[in-house]
Amino acid sequence: FGLTPKYKESVYEQIFQLGYYSRGFHNFKELYEMPIGMREWYYRRLVKAKKEEQEQAKKASSKYNRKR
Repeated sequence: FGLTPKYKESVYEQIFQLGYYSRGFHNFKELYEMPIGMREWYYRRLVKAKKEEQEQAKKASSKYNRKR
């Protein structure tokens, strides 16, 4: 029994992304020990926030380019 390499990779990727984009709010130990459901919720929320930021940046860029 054990975690598959693919699952471990996904967990470590979540932990990295959450730690990196939280700018130190969460550390590795906190994220690793966080209940799985909560960590996955934070990760989905991070992905949603980053997509929203990207869409806003595209809108702002297109408005800027139209004014030129």
